[in-house]
Amino acid sequence: MATPPQFRPQKRWFYSGRWTKSHDVTFINALCWKAEKGFTQDNPRRPNKNALLFAGRALTRMWGWQFKEETYAWHLERLRERYYTFRSILHNPAFKCDRENNIVHAPFDDWVALIRRNPFADAYLKRGEPKWDSLKLIFERNQAGGRANENEIVAISSGESDDDSDDPDEDDEDALAEEIQPDPDSVINLATSESD
Repeated sequence: MATPPQFRPQKRWFYSGRWTKSHDVTFINALCWKAEKGFTQDNPRRPNKNALLFAGRALTRMWGWQFKEETYAWHLERLRERYYTFRSILHNPAFKCDRENNIVHAPFDDWVALIRRNPFADAYLKRGEPKWDSLKLIFERNQAGGRANENEIVAISSGESDDDSDDPDEDDEDALAEEIQPDPDSVINLATSESD
């Protein structure tokens, strides 16, 4: 029998340092909002500076934290890794997803083999992907109908100009601020801010 994988809780795979579940939810919601509005380009290799900065401004407005642009790009890559890893699990016939309970079932040896090939799959050993529908919206899109299509990937791809003079995000930020709500299970206590 195969040796058991080294289990790490899902939060250890998804969040690190100052980046919490609340930041992740806000970041994902902002990217989803941008994807719904069509402000993304089909280039899976280059993050869209406009969309990343928009998500960054949403984080600053919501939580008062400001991260470097590289941090947003890094977390976008983690979201992409979450999406592709969980997608591969869903497409593997040995794995069965129980959406109601957010659990993935598979024989132990299949888990061990998958985790050896892709250590990130360990994040799903005990729980499914909590933001699967949002990740599908960000990384899948059918331009003709706005529906998800596994053959198309929405990339948050790069704009070259730093000119904010005709920035469509200025109007978007107020609308997004009303739509983004923190996850009630992971609200940060703002009363303990640095201004105290």
